Parts: sequence; structure tokens; C-alpha cells
Amino acid sequence: MKYRIALTLFSAMLGLSIPVCAFADDSEVTAGAKDQTAQDIVISEAEAGMLEEGRVIILAIDKIEMTGKLELSVTQGDIEVSGEIMDGYDLKKLLNDNPEISFPEESIRDHYSYIVITVEDESTEASVIEINGPELYLDRTLPYGGYALKSVYSNNGMWENTTLDKDEAEKNGIFEYDPVVVDSEYIQVVTAPRDRDDSTIVREVNIGVGKDSISVGQDIIALDAPAYINAEGYAMLPTRAISEALGATVNWDDETQSVSILSGSRIISMKVGDRTMYINGTPVPMNTAPEISNDRVFIPVRDMANAFGIKNIDWDEKTSTITLN
Repeated sequence: MKYRIALTLFSAMLGLSIPVCAFADDSEVTAGAKDQTAQDIVISEAEAGMLEEGRVIILAIDKIEMTGKLELSVTQGDIEVSGEIMDGYDLKKLLNDNPEISFPEESIRDHYSYIVITVEDESTEASVIEINGPELYLDRTLPYGGYALKSVYSNNGMWENTTLDKDEAEKNGIFEYDPVVVDSEYIQVVTAPRDRDDSTIVREVNIGVGKDSISVGQDIIALDAPAYINAEGYAMLPTRAISEALGATVNWDDETQSVSILSGSRIISMKVGDRTMYINGTPVPMNTAPEISNDRVFIPVRDMANAFGIKNIDWDEKTSTITLN
């Protein structure tokens, strides 16, 4: 999904909106992975001098930590800008040192990362500013989904029209300001941003119901408890044996009757009798609850495949064999 939002100044006399446009492509990233880079952010003027000298632009991303040095370039025109990445503490300090920036301190959020750009010299020809791929760090527990890039400061030349009443607009001179969403899913935290990641299984796995071994690629691996079909008709796999055969680490908490699996960049957790699995903190409904049989925890095959990012599941009814690929 791509968004191009016209963030506008209002001319009350003419009744026209003069756009300063911001644009960003969505960025797919994986929770827990280091040194990831987001897509470039582009801010452009429709006319020279739209962003005046001394103007400050403040963009924010919720729950995503930006790291490293902010890299800016002017790809068109002659505007001069500087910028840096700040957390809430740094932004509060900037406001205290620069009282002319009328950004209310109570609007600052500790869980936001801020991009702060200052116009050092306004343009004499319409200019384009490019924020070059901010570097990101994402905690492993960050839930999957989209995180918005917003313009959160009203006195930066970026506005969105919050009323269609022209008389009200002319009377007040400006519109009431709401934070402007540049891209509602600028950062997309996903299970696997590429064809496969470090937690995706790349070898074919064959599991026979009632068999005491499985094949993983060319390897035959013994099982201490065979797969079976439960009372609800779901094929159930021994969690520890299958996970460890696929290179994952498994931990069992006897007090809470819960299992946690570490596979590459994924942390998978589930509880016996509970139909909800958690992948990097995000709840995922299960087909049927994990259960204990022969002193082993078993998990439905489709939920196991989902946990490991396996898309292809085949069932051979004649041989009672499950193939994961």
C-alpha cells in the first residue's frame, strides 16, 4: 500500500489549498532483527519558499526505535535543511531551548521516535527534500502490523483540512490542526519480509501418523512420541521433537503448562488447553488447543506450520502422511 498525502497551507483570501506533499513507501521489517532500513521519505514544495527559514518539521513513528544518524538530501531546488532523530526526552530539551517552536510538551510520547527537520534557508525554487532510509531497531516483542508515519507539528506548513465550512475557515484564518498521516503503514512488521527468513524451513518435512520417525530433507529423525489424530480430527505433532528437528529451541514451564519456541527471529509461545498461540507477542488463533499425550505436548500440524512460516501442507490420506514444504 502506498499513500501520497497533500499536506496543505490554506489561503483564506483565495479559498485555495497550496500543497506541501509528503510521500513514503511502505517498509517491511522483522521484529528482533538489527540494522534494518526503512524506505525513503520525500517532502516536496509546490512553490518556492513554502517552507520558510526557521520552519521546523516534526515527523513521528509510534513504537519503532530509529537509530543512527539522519541522512538528508535535497534532490531538487535549493532549500537548505538540517535534521536529526530524537526520542521524547531529546525533543523536550529542544523545545525548552527553542521556545519559538510552539509544540505542546504534553503532546510528546515516550514511545514515539521523532524526525526533526529545520529549514536553514528557504528555497528560491520549489524544492524536494529526501530523508534517506532511516535505520530501525525493533524489539522482539513488537506486535505484527502497520505503524504510521505522521506529521505531528502544526506549525510546519503541513496541514490537513478539518472543516469544509469556507465561512468558518475565512473567519478563523486557519483550520484546526490534526496530526497528518503521511503513510498509515509506513513500517510493516511481518513474519517473513522476504521469500524466507532465518526462521523459515527450507527443507521438505514428511510426518507419518503413528510412525516413530520423520524425514527432514535427506535426514531421518527418530520421535519419542508419534503424531496422531485427536478427537476433533486434527493431526497433532510432538512439539519438542518436531521443533528441535527443525533447528529450534524449546522450553517447557511446568507451573504454567506453557511451551516457548525460539526459531530464528521468532519467539513462539502457547499454553496447554489454550487455543491462542503468540508469535513475537502477537496473538494468533489456533485450530485446536495444544494437549498432552504420553507425557509430551502436541500441537496441531497447521498451527505448527504457521509458527514456522511454512505455507504448503499436504495430506496423503492413503499413507496418512503429512508433508510440509
